Amino acid sequence: AGLDRYECRKQILVELKEKGYLVGEEVHNHAVGACYRCDTVIEPLISKQWFV
Repeated sequence: AGLDRYECRKQILVELKEKGYLVGEEVHNHAVGACYRCDTVIEPLISKQWFV
């Protein structure tokens, strides 16, 4: 807990490699939303319900 999402992803890869669970890595190019003001990545928040 308390890790940045990017650091957490790196740590997960390290642990999977150490335990021999990682079969391989591939780079996938895809469109990701970005804020028009600060250009940060916009990631959806998974939720059971959405209200409008």
